[in-house]
Amino acid sequence: FIVEWIIFGLLAWKLDTDVAEKIQNFFPLKSMYKLIDQPFQRIAMTKFPDKANLAYDYGAHSYEILIVLAWTALFIFLSYRLLKKRDL
Repeated sequence: FIVEWIIFGLLAWKLDTDVAEKIQNFFPLKSMYKLIDQPFQRIAMTKFPDKANLAYDYGAHSYEILIVLAWTALFIFLSYRLLKKRDL
């Protein structure tokens, strides 16, 4: 989390804040947060009596799932390499 926000701060400092926020969506914690948060927002929106705000799609998109799967595969691969290198 700290590393992601340091990178975000450097990107916002050197680039525009909007560009830094778009790049931050590809970081592991931010993408996992979006993947977990979206279904809970959909459940919360169904509790409103008028249901007028349900036009927005609160579902998780496929690119968010792919980002999370890519980071998960990278972490598993790096963990395997580290364990293999240390002969554990």
